[in-house]
Amino acid sequence: MTTKQIFRVVLAFPGDVQREMPWLLARVSIREAMMQVVMHSQHHRGQCASRLRVFGGTPPTLDFIVWLKDRPAAWS
Repeated sequence: MTTKQIFRVVLAFPGDVQREMPWLLARVSIREAMMQVVMHSQHHRGQCASRLRVFGGTPPTLDFIVWLKDRPAAWS
């Protein structure tokens, strides 16, 4: 199941997030799968920020609330 499919299910059936589904070699709830997607995504953002620092760059903030406040108006 893709991330897009997971969110589609949650939006269509918000009370169904406890339903289990196969995920790799286990069975997890949709809520647990969504948490994995978010946390794994954050992990990769951290990796990118570290790599930018190694090469002398200054990575943008990884804080979502700060990003919401500072994002370009066209992205609102």
